[in-house]
Amino acid sequence: MDKFLITGCSGFVARHFLDYLEDNKIKCEVLGLDLDVFQAHRNFKYVDMRSECVDLLKKEEIERVIFDFQPKYILHLASFSSVAFSWKNPTISFKNNVNIFLNLLEVIREYGLNTRVLSIGSSEEYGNVLPEETPLTEQSPLRPLSPYAVARVAQEMLSKLYADSFGIDIGYAVIGMAGIILFLFILVIISMVKIHSMHVRYNEFMEGEDGKNLE
Repeated sequence: MDKFLITGCSGFVARHFLDYLEDNKIKCEVLGLDLDVFQAHRNFKYVDMRSECVDLLKKEEIERVIFDFQPKYILHLASFSSVAFSWKNPTISFKNNVNIFLNLLEVIREYGLNTRVLSIGSSEEYGNVLPEETPLTEQSPLRPLSPYAVARVAQEMLSKLYADSFGIDIGYAVIGMAGIILFLFILVIISMVKIHSMHVRYNEFMEGEDGKNLE
């Protein structure tokens, strides 16, 4: 039975992913990590779901969790995702969003784990996009306009660095709502192919009905 470790498991992306696993009758174990106590949003028959409160800034806690759980897949969603918060608290926001991801990568590298990682980015990395610059592609320039966005770009660069330098099986995707389930599907299904570095910038912004970022 495959094991999935999900950081930031109380967020909406994690809920979509758990729904996908359950609705497609994929039997698996899921360990959800978050700073606060949370409960699953539904009852599961096929997904063996449990959660744990973990501070990802504490590397020793990540080591303990990964060593005990031995995940095959890691879906990294944890972050301070408010742009406004990043302006009011730039040091806290940047340190959190970059260091929690770096801690995760370092544990995987140090222990030589054969774990697939998928890290989800933000459309904020693009900054202000002109109409003639759409649709966005992998070659579209990154123009972050907030501390939050700069941290997300750093996260993308770390993904590429650790994939290329250490051979960690890691993918980084900036995707929109229409692409979310597709990429999570890729995470589950393509288990026989080693991605190394899957840098994909999906040409849709991640927005909800109210036009606000949903991360």
